[in-house]
Amino acid sequence: MSSEDEAGGEAPGGSFWEAGNYRRTVKRVDDGYRLCNDLISCFQERAKIEKNYAQQLTEWSRKWRTNVEKGPQYGTLEKAWHAFLTAADKLSEIHLAVRNHLAGEDSDKIKAWQKEAYHKQMIGGFKETKEAEDGFRKAQKPWVKKMKDVETSKKNYHAARKEEKTALTRETHAKADSSISQEQLRKLQERVEKCTQEAEKCKDQYEKMLEELNRYNPRYMEDMEQVFEGCQEAERKRLCFFKEMLLNLHQHLNLSTNERYQPNTGGKSGSLGCPRPCYTLLSYLAFGELLGDLLTDGSVPGHSFHALYQDLYQVIMAADNQEDLKWWRNTHGPGMAMNWPQFQKRCTELLYPSGLMVLLLFPEQEWSLETQRPITKKEKGGKTADDVTLTSILPARDGVVSQSPLQTKRRFSYQEEQNSLFYESLRAPTHVNGGKEEISEWSDEDTPKKCLDANGHEEDIKVPGVRVRALYDYTGQEADELSFKAGEELMKISEEDEQGWCKGRLLNGQVGLYPANYVEKVGS
Repeated sequence: MSSEDEAGGEAPGGSFWEAGNYRRTVKRVDDGYRLCNDLISCFQERAKIEKNYAQQLTEWSRKWRTNVEKGPQYGTLEKAWHAFLTAADKLSEIHLAVRNHLAGEDSDKIKAWQKEAYHKQMIGGFKETKEAEDGFRKAQKPWVKKMKDVETSKKNYHAARKEEKTALTRETHAKADSSISQEQLRKLQERVEKCTQEAEKCKDQYEKMLEELNRYNPRYMEDMEQVFEGCQEAERKRLCFFKEMLLNLHQHLNLSTNERYQPNTGGKSGSLGCPRPCYTLLSYLAFGELLGDLLTDGSVPGHSFHALYQDLYQVIMAADNQEDLKWWRNTHGPGMAMNWPQFQKRCTELLYPSGLMVLLLFPEQEWSLETQRPITKKEKGGKTADDVTLTSILPARDGVVSQSPLQTKRRFSYQEEQNSLFYESLRAPTHVNGGKEEISEWSDEDTPKKCLDANGHEEDIKVPGVRVRALYDYTGQEADELSFKAGEELMKISEEDEQGWCKGRLLNGQVGLYPANYVEKVGS
């Protein structure tokens, strides 16, 4: 079985402890290799900028050196002019040296570390990625198996409880129906007893599976932590190496730390007896920067060339690998919260007019291999479920007292697929024919058929008019609903929708909606 099957498909957004969610940490290994390439590419581009700048300085110096030599300028001022051009040549050499550091020494160092830290496999991927994947999968496999057993036993238990409630409902209906024989009633009572025993058996199995899972949880957490710490250690090495490389890059780009480019007096005096400054490249750079600022806003810049790189150095030194690893642990690792599976039993009571109390099971939503699925647009747009509306007990056309079926409002939304089957069994009327129960069963053919109109919206597929006869009285609750008496005939003009409603037409021509289980086909 593949890891995707064991984990229930692609890892969804959720706790690290959920099946498959360790893959975010495994993916971080591949991301580390890609980040090495990104760091190399980033500063190789900077190296190209340094090279282009050096070439432009050289071309500029060569062009104007010729012009000055052939021009009318003479004497000591000509020498001063030439000094600018000479300084440009030296500055070009400096930037070429920076380029060689970035594109050569620094890039080679990153590539060498990358090759040592990540080992490619013949079949693709990296050895480190496979080791992390295999480690997490091995640690999680027993827990996933136990989790599946819990899910299976929980479904069986909930299904058994639904069967029990259905049997209880049928028994109560039979007690209220004078046409039911004692033999039939006895069989229904035996059915209730059998369903109750089966439900208790499923409950015991569910609790047993849940207990086994809870006993295994500490072992599961320990194994997962061990594999996770191995991944954290590998990531710590990468973070430390990256910080070291950023400091090297900062050193090569920071020209202010090189003593060759600091201004000095040289010990000679000028014409006024003052020390004559020996202007260097950094002096020209600083002067150009200051002049540009003065021309722009007339103020002296707040940050010097040296302060700029000092600030950069402090930011790099503030990088803390322990803080970064702690963030990852709490955001994508064992530090995440987890809703561990617990026994699920939640009931809602429905009271019939006759006094019958029916319990409906609503399993609470918890994490499971099946509940971790994308929510469809239809489910997101679903409205809040309304209360269940019950009609009163009315005499049918044959004179036998019959209980009208459960009728739900059209805005009722069933989010649980398995609960919907139980509701269908409650809504479907039970007929007694020759001492045998005939219970309408749900099937895929009963699913309402839909089509798209010209605007792309779903609408009911129109069907040829079918004559139907009302089994019970019904009074419309809304303006678009029909009202009729038991025994009255009408025409069914659309298929039943997903909430159990059909569109029909009365003999007087009125068109509206009615509960599908309140009528039967004429001649059936």
